Amino acid sequence: MNFAVRLGFLTAVLFAVGVLYLGMGSYSISFTEILNIFLGGGSEDARMVILDIRLPRLLGAVCTGAALSLCGAVMQSIFNNPLVSPDILGVSSGAACGASVALICGCGSAAVFACAFGFGISAVLAAVLITAIAGSEHGSLLVLVLAGIVVSAFFSGIVEMICAFNPRADEFPSILFFLFGSMTRITFDDLLILAPVLGIASFLLWKMGYALDVISLGEDDAARLGVPAVRLRYAVIAVCSIICGVYIAKVGMIGWIGLIIPHMARMIIGVRHRMLIPSSMILGALFLLGVDLLCRNLFTYEIPVGIVTSLIGAPVFVLILCRNFGRLHRARV
Repeated sequence: MNFAVRLGFLTAVLFAVGVLYLGMGSYSISFTEILNIFLGGGSEDARMVILDIRLPRLLGAVCTGAALSLCGAVMQSIFNNPLVSPDILGVSSGAACGASVALICGCGSAAVFACAFGFGISAVLAAVLITAIAGSEHGSLLVLVLAGIVVSAFFSGIVEMICAFNPRADEFPSILFFLFGSMTRITFDDLLILAPVLGIASFLLWKMGYALDVISLGEDDAARLGVPAVRLRYAVIAVCSIICGVYIAKVGMIGWIGLIIPHMARMIIGVRHRMLIPSSMILGALFLLGVDLLCRNLFTYEIPVGIVTSLIGAPVFVLILCRNFGRLHRARV
């Protein structure tokens, strides 16, 4: 199958899962009634469940999965490392720290979002600053990764200290929301922020497709082909940090999507970024939508989505790792 057919198939599967997502739950709604609701009919209760609760949550899960997968795909390319995830520079821990500080200070939702976004970007800037001070010309990538690990550990320590000594016990569940991640609080007002950020950022990164193809070959090859590797790398880091900062501030820390989905997209579509970026976004949206569907229906109570992505993502990544290493070993033999 060519690229268009594969992308169309993935889109059709995403649409089918979306319809299933709208109908399944404690209040079951048939496909006919869902269609009737979108045509302006349906009962008042069903309209409220679909339009006010499930539809914004569905769109939020689609946007979040697409955003995290997009960031994972391009970050793995600019670092030339398949083990890189979007939060490698500490944006997730910084955002969780900012949200935790705002919550124990009794701030409203807008201030919590602002603090989470601001701390997330500050964490990335701190990692870049450490690299600028300590990094060398040939080891700057390694120093940047190590700086991100250090910054992430620092902000995670602050969050753990807040959880241990939190004087406002009533805010503890809200802090756990950011640590585990959830789609439960997504509204249409949130989508007015999330969707444009994703749309603009994905277009910019898609336009960089050729340069990302080149830089994934290595800095020396990129220099010979006239691609400014350092400037491109920091431009991509800036775009991905903004995306992750915004989304984590809204839905909390959701891991593994940005790590495993780009690998799956490369196995299905290939490595060229003009094709990899849209396919990663659709696969990420499909994965998170399916996980959130499980979280809502697996038990009588809802499981935080970040826990389930970790439970599924870890073994899936092991399978991908074994497959890739096995293929590499056969190629050498």
